[in-house]
Amino acid sequence: MRFILYGIQVTLLAGGLLWKTVQLTKRPSDIPLWVVVATLTAAISGWVINTVHGRASAPATSDDTILLWIGHTLNPVVVCYGIACFYVVASQPVRRRLRDGLLWRSGLLLIAIAIGGTATVSGPTSAASSHVIFLVSNLYCGAVLAATAAVCHQYARSAEPRLQLGLLIVSTGAGVIALGCAVKAFVIVATWRGGHLERLSTMVGTVMLAGVVLFLVGILYPAVRMRATAIRMWVRHFSAYRHLRPLWIALSTAFPEDTLRIPDETLWEKTKPSSVHRRLHRRIIEIRDGLVHISPYLGANSPSAPEDLAPALRSALARLARGEHATTTDSYPVAIPAQAGRRSELETLVALSNAFAHDRQVAAS
Repeated sequence: MRFILYGIQVTLLAGGLLWKTVQLTKRPSDIPLWVVVATLTAAISGWVINTVHGRASAPATSDDTILLWIGHTLNPVVVCYGIACFYVVASQPVRRRLRDGLLWRSGLLLIAIAIGGTATVSGPTSAASSHVIFLVSNLYCGAVLAATAAVCHQYARSAEPRLQLGLLIVSTGAGVIALGCAVKAFVIVATWRGGHLERLSTMVGTVMLAGVVLFLVGILYPAVRMRATAIRMWVRHFSAYRHLRPLWIALSTAFPEDTLRIPDETLWEKTKPSSVHRRLHRRIIEIRDGLVHISPYLGANSPSAPEDLAPALRSALARLARGEHATTTDSYPVAIPAQAGRRSELETLVALSNAFAHDRQVAAS
C-alpha cells in the first residue's frame, strides 16, 4: 500500500512541477507561481533524499544524521513554509502589515530550525537534541497545514464549482496531514520518554502519505478538469472541422473569392493542436459566405431541413457551374440555426454538410 502511495505521490509531484514550470516560463513575473515551483522542487528533493537514505520516521542518532535531518526535518519545514508563503502572497485581501509580519515570523522560525539542526548534526550526537528538532518540525508543519485546511475550507464556500471540489480535497488532505503531525509529535515525546510506538508511527506515516496524495490531487484537480474540458472541445472541433469539409470544398470551389487570406504562419502555428479552433472558425465563415452567394440559385424560399436543403444546394451549384442565371437577385442567409449560439450554428452546418455528402454519393451511384 505504501509503495503505491509513494508512486502516486512522486508522479503527482513531478507532473505538478513540470506543469507549473511551463506556466512560469510564460509568466515569469508571477510571484505566487515562483513560490509554488520552489515548494514543489523542495518536495521532490525531500522525496529523493528520503528514498536514498531510507524512510525511518523515528528520531535516531547515527553516522548519517545529516541526511536524516534534511529529509525528515528541514525539508518538510521548507515545504510547509512554501505553502504558508503561497497562501499569504496569493491572498489579495491580506493587508501588507499582516503579510510582511507572517512572512517575517515564518522565516524566523525557519532560520531557527535550520540553526538548531545544523548545531545538532555538526556537534556531538545527542538523542535529546534530535528529538527536539523532530518535535519542533512536526509541530510547525502541523500548525501550517491546519491553517491551510481552514483557509481552503473557507474559500471553498464561495468558489466556483470547478475550484470548490479541488479546495475541499486540499482541505481534507491538509487536515489529515496536520492530524498526523500531531500524533507523530505525541509519538516522539513518548519515544523520548522510553516508550515503544513503532507500529503506531508506521500507521500514522501511511495515513499522512495518503493525506499528501489527497493534498496534491486537490491542487491539480482544477487544472486537470480544465484540461479535460479543453481536450473534449478540441475533439469536438476537430470532428466538426472534418465533417464540414465536403460542403466547404463545394462552396470554395464555386466561390474561390470567399477563401480568406491568412498571414504567413510558421510550421508550429500550422500544426499546433490549438490551431484547429482557428481553422474551424475560418471554415465556418467561408461556408457562411458561400451559402449567401449561392442563395439566389436556391429560389426565394430555400428548404430549412438539411436533408431537403442538400439536394437543392447540389442542384444550385450545378446550375452555377453551367453558367445559368439565378432564380432571384436577392441574397439571404441559408441554414439558419434554430437557436442562437455558436454550438447550434456548428451543429446546423455539420448536419447540412453530412446531408450534402450523402446526397452527392447517392447521385453519383
